Amino acid sequence: MYENKTKTQDSWETYWRGANGQVALTNEGETDPALNIFWEGFFKTVRTDYAVPNIIDIASGNGAVIKIAQKILGKLDFKLTSLDISESAIKNIEKSYPKIRGIVANATKIPYESTSFDIVTSQFGIEYAGIEAILEASRLVSVGGLLVLIMHQRSSIIDRKCSQNYKSIQLLLNSEFIPLSIDMFRTGFNAVSGSDRQPYENAAKKLAPSIKQVEDILNSYGTDTADGTILKLYEDIGNIHKKIQYYDSNEVLEWLTNMKMEINAYSERMLSMTNSALDNSDMAEITSRLEENNFMIEHKENLIGHNNRLPLGWTLVARREPD
Repeated sequence: MYENKTKTQDSWETYWRGANGQVALTNEGETDPALNIFWEGFFKTVRTDYAVPNIIDIASGNGAVIKIAQKILGKLDFKLTSLDISESAIKNIEKSYPKIRGIVANATKIPYESTSFDIVTSQFGIEYAGIEAILEASRLVSVGGLLVLIMHQRSSIIDRKCSQNYKSIQLLLNSEFIPLSIDMFRTGFNAVSGSDRQPYENAAKKLAPSIKQVEDILNSYGTDTADGTILKLYEDIGNIHKKIQYYDSNEVLEWLTNMKMEINAYSERMLSMTNSALDNSDMAEITSRLEENNFMIEHKENLIGHNNRLPLGWTLVARREPD
């Protein structure tokens, strides 16, 4: 999904490493019914137009597009390949869809010959690697075949939500709420075990301003910001603190350490989403480059979310013309 192995790539690996891709901090807007409607309509045309379609889905993530392809194409004799740079994402997909061929690869260097596939798809993924990845995907499309993409859009509902989440998470990280909580719990558990209480009281005093900062974040951005994780973290730490004597110190400290890692990864994902969002000039360049490579743009529109006037993202359908 990304050009090089970076902390952004690592953040997505952290995300998909969760049980079947299910982790506390998720992507925004990617379960909107409008997405299913788009792909169901598209794959119905595939079922009509192709006897044995050969399809590759790029930056598959949790396999959202694959799931709909399987549903609509049904018993049709088709070939489906899933590609993602995250090994965990591919393992999750192969576990859920044993007949699908999974490939771990970079979207800018896809290990297939040109014109190998009738249909190339991607939903909220390929744009992370930039325009060159989109052109690399187009290279795979056979003559008469289709490139079908849904991509993040600047000022879309997803872009705005991701931007807000990033800001609130950055404020949380800057408050040092988690590391200060770790110090407070470490000394607190020692105090419960009979050690000197002074280090605990000092740690609790240092944490107090951070607690106020977290409360300010929730007041400013709402309790649902970052999927409600900031609120839950705030409440859980408070509840554990009230009944610290009933908790296992190792479990609490491990939980907080893991949350710190996950929140850092989430911050990187939110930033990568906002950075990858495409505006009108970006789309104009993409369509121009595709037309230079003998593609006819059949469809380029905003995908409007269910019961929402703001778009979810860009939809692009391009067909490769004969040379």
